Amino acid sequence: MEVFDFSSIVYLILMGLIVLSVASFIFIIRSLYINSSAKSKRNDEIDKKLDKIISLLEKDRNS
Repeated sequence: MEVFDFSSIVYLILMGLIVLSVASFIFIIRSLYINSSAKSKRNDEIDKKLDKIISLLEKDRNS
């Protein structure tokens, strides 16, 4: 059985940390993208409701 030397253990730890940080970065960017698209969709729904309210108020004011 071969014993790992210190440099290979440090190399494995560093590579593991790099892989972990890249995966975390991708997850954070993905969650930010999903949240921004959900906010955009919610804003579109609010805009539609406000437009309907404005049109009803204008209709009521004109009659």
